[in-house]
Amino acid sequence: MMFRSVFVRLIVTYFFIMIITLVVLGLLLTQMFKHNYMEERRTQLREEAVEISRLGEESALGMISEETLYMGLRATARHLKAAIWIVDRFGFVWRVADPNQESQWEGQQFTKEEFSQYMKQILEGHTIESWGNFGKRFQTPVLTVGSPFVVNNRIIGAIFIHTQLKEIQRVYYNLYSQLWRSAILSGILAITLISWI
Repeated sequence: MMFRSVFVRLIVTYFFIMIITLVVLGLLLTQMFKHNYMEERRTQLREEAVEISRLGEESALGMISEETLYMGLRATARHLKAAIWIVDRFGFVWRVADPNQESQWEGQQFTKEEFSQYMKQILEGHTIESWGNFGKRFQTPVLTVGSPFVVNNRIIGAIFIHTQLKEIQRVYYNLYSQLWRSAILSGILAITLISWI
């Protein structure tokens, strides 16, 4: 009876220590992966914005056709699962590539508030990042990276890349699922091993 009581106490104690350790470790690893993924995503969008600016410059200088530019934008938009806008220095959306809503924004102009909030810094040579609905233009929150559109070393507009947060959240969900599946499997194996010992 005494043996069984000590055994049960040991099992319960080990079980709680293991659960607490797995939860803390899981949260730390999740936060670390989340941070790393967000940094990688931001870096990817910034690099793609520079490439799009280069492609736009080649089109503006007549080195490639409008069709080639548009095909390049569409391919990049599908790859990133993001909407791409090329905007002139007056805030007119000149070109759009969006896997979901192809031509909704083309030809529209930024409001004064949007121009002040987003375009002004870019025209001064800065790259910006924004979280939210981008002036209520998107129904669901997006991560936006805005970068200067440069032709002949002169900023003539901006490149905007909008990626929906649900795409990022889907990655987080897959990460959480895999992490907690591993934790549960480890817990079952640990309890089995402790019981045997």
